[in-house]
Amino acid sequence: RMSNHIFFKDKSAALKGPYTERKVQEWYREKWFDGSFPFYFNQDDERLSGSESGWKTLNSLRSRNGIGCPFADYDEREKQEFEKTREEGEKKMDKIEEDVADLQQKFTAILGLEEVIDRVEKDLEGLVAPSLNNRNLNSATAAASAQNVEQSIDEMGNLVASYIMDTFAVYGSGDFASWEKKRAQKLAAALGTVSNEADKVARNAGCERILVERMKEKEFFCCVPCDVVLFNYKQTLIHFTSIEHCAKETAAVRNSGIGEFRRILDAFTKLPAELSEEDAKTEQDRRKKYGSIDRNQNYQSLTRMRPTDVFMFNLSTNYMNRLCAVPASMTDVDTGSLHGATAVVMGNLKGGLGRKIMKELNEHIGQAQTWCSFCECKTGDREGLYAHLISSAHLKTLAKGTQYTTGGIRFETQTMVVNVHRKDLI
Repeated sequence: RMSNHIFFKDKSAALKGPYTERKVQEWYREKWFDGSFPFYFNQDDERLSGSESGWKTLNSLRSRNGIGCPFADYDEREKQEFEKTREEGEKKMDKIEEDVADLQQKFTAILGLEEVIDRVEKDLEGLVAPSLNNRNLNSATAAASAQNVEQSIDEMGNLVASYIMDTFAVYGSGDFASWEKKRAQKLAAALGTVSNEADKVARNAGCERILVERMKEKEFFCCVPCDVVLFNYKQTLIHFTSIEHCAKETAAVRNSGIGEFRRILDAFTKLPAELSEEDAKTEQDRRKKYGSIDRNQNYQSLTRMRPTDVFMFNLSTNYMNRLCAVPASMTDVDTGSLHGATAVVMGNLKGGLGRKIMKELNEHIGQAQTWCSFCECKTGDREGLYAHLISSAHLKTLAKGTQYTTGGIRFETQTMVVNVHRKDLI
C-alpha cells in the first residue's frame, strides 16, 4: 500500500507532507535529508500527533529498517528478509569497491590496448590509397581500378572500424592515458586521400557497413565518464555523439587525443545523427499518443497500470544479489571495473535467471496498460513498454534520475533484462 502518510520537518522546523513512501524514498536517494531529520508516519485516518514521541529521526529509521529503504513499512518477517538481503549486498559491494583501485592497470592488461594501437598504426602507415580521381583510364585499366577501389574501401572501412571500436574500449576502461592523438591524425590523413565526392560516398557507406557489423558482435558497451551501460549499436552511437556525453568529458580526457574521435565519426558517417533523430521522433510520437503521468495526481489510475511500484521494488531486491554473483567461469574478471561488473550481470541475465525474470515481468504485465515510472509516461501495452525500455530516451532519463547502483554500473533490473532478451525490438 502506497498511501500519502509520511510527514517530516525541514531544517526550519516547518511541517511538510503528507507524502508517499515512494516520493520520500526518491528524495532520500538524492541526499535531501541528513540523519537528524524527524519523520512521522500517519496511518489511515489517524490524526497527526502533537507529541514528539511519535517522531523518528532518519538515523533511527535506518537502524530499524536498513539504509536501503528506511521508510518502508514492513512487518517483522519482511524486515528480517530485507535486512539479510541488504547485508549480503553490502558485503559484495565492499568487495567490489576494494578492487576499484586496480582498475587502470588491470584493464590495460586485459584489453591489450597498446598492442592494438601499434597494430593499427602499422596498418595506417602501410596503407597506400589509390588515386580515385583519374578518369582517363582505358577500359582494361578501368576494370582493374574498380576492383582496387572496392578493395581500398574495405581496407579503409576496417581501419576506421578498428579505430572506433578501440575508442569504445578505452571509454569502457577509463584508461585514456594509453590513447595517442597521433593515431587519429594519421587516420584523418588517410581519409583525406579520397577527394572525389562520389568515391567519398562509396567509402563512407563501406565504413558504415563494416562498423555496424563489428558493433553488432558486442553484447554491450560502457562509458566510464558518464557511468552508463549501452546494450546495442544504436544506443552506443547516439550516446557518444550526445550533448550529455560531451558535457561529462573532462579536460584530461579531451587532451588525451580521444577528442579527435568525434571528427573521425563525422568524416565518414551520418548514422549517429540519423539514429538520434529517429529515437527522438519515436519518443515524441509515443508521448503524443499516450501522454505523461503525474504519480501524485494520478495515483488511483496508476494502481491499474503495470508494472506496479511494489513489483518493481521486489524485482530489484529479490534478484540483485543473484545477478551480481560471480560464476566460477568468470572469477578472473575485474568486478571492480564498470566493464567487468557489467559482464557479470549480463552473463547472469543471459541464462536461466534472466529468462525467469523476463517470465515474471511478462506475467505481471499481462494485457494491462503500461507505464514507465522513471520517465513518468504511459507506454501503451506490454510491447510498447519494452520498445520504450530499449530507447536512448529512456536510458538518458534513467541516468539523470533515480537509479539502483552496483559496483559503479547503472543497474535497473527491468531495463537490463528487456535489453538482453528483446533484441528483436532494436
